[in-house]
Amino acid sequence: IQEQLEENIEYKEVDRASKEGDTVNIDYTGTINGEEFEGGSDTEYDLELGSQDFLPEFEESLVGKKAGETAVFTLTFPSEDYDESVAGQEAEFTVKINSVSETVTPEYNLDFVKSISDYETLEEYEASVKEELITYAEDESETEKGEHALRLVMNEAELKGFPQTLYDFFYEDTVSGYKSFAEMQGMEYEEFLESFMSEEDIKEVVEEQVNDHLISQAILQKEGVALTDEEYAKTGEELAVSEGYGSLEEYEEDYGKISVTAQMVREKAIDILKKSVNLQEVPWDEYDEYGEDLDSEDEES
Repeated sequence: IQEQLEENIEYKEVDRASKEGDTVNIDYTGTINGEEFEGGSDTEYDLELGSQDFLPEFEESLVGKKAGETAVFTLTFPSEDYDESVAGQEAEFTVKINSVSETVTPEYNLDFVKSISDYETLEEYEASVKEELITYAEDESETEKGEHALRLVMNEAELKGFPQTLYDFFYEDTVSGYKSFAEMQGMEYEEFLESFMSEEDIKEVVEEQVNDHLISQAILQKEGVALTDEEYAKTGEELAVSEGYGSLEEYEEDYGKISVTAQMVREKAIDILKKSVNLQEVPWDEYDEYGEDLDSEDEES
């Protein structure tokens, strides 16, 4: 219910000085040694004061300002864990306040419920929310049950090498995904590697994917289960639709048939494990501790 209230928040422009929690629409220009720097300027940017989307000194300098006013201030970028091109340097910012808006959260009442649903009473709406939450929790628990079982098998399995072609496929697929992520972040792939992952990290990710696939295949073979063409087509269409695609062919164009097949093999292996292994339900805090133990085993193996 709180999430619904937050999703329906409205922003109302106000004629007063800004305060923490307000959203200010700004044009800003940053310079270092009198020269503008990459990423230091923008226009019509909505910034919630106190959100820490920008450096605290930047946001604090805009508190108490009205629409139409301009703030000029300097700040020093952190020396550590920051963009190397500006780390430790002093910058001057000129920021024009275009507008100040306050956040208006709707009141939870029957009128609100009717505006977002077809329910006629609060009791009916709350019962439906409770049912959705229970269904979601049960689905998540069932998913985690399968993932947990597969992790247990992987921890106990002994793999002696793998086909190079399979490794190459997962490597290219993984690198392609990271390149797309880097592009979305406005970064070159080399920058991404320097900031987030090394080639060694990527190798570990790929090897885990290869092992995951080989073990999933082995589980199907041991149980005498195969992925038929008919099942591939049926499950593939359902998968494509669930991911927002119009057809399996469109989904394959983005991910490739090998990747789609590997995903289905993995799901069939998990279904087999969920039916055959005996997993004991435990409270969430106890599961967290056990999950940490499993992660430790993964790192040691």
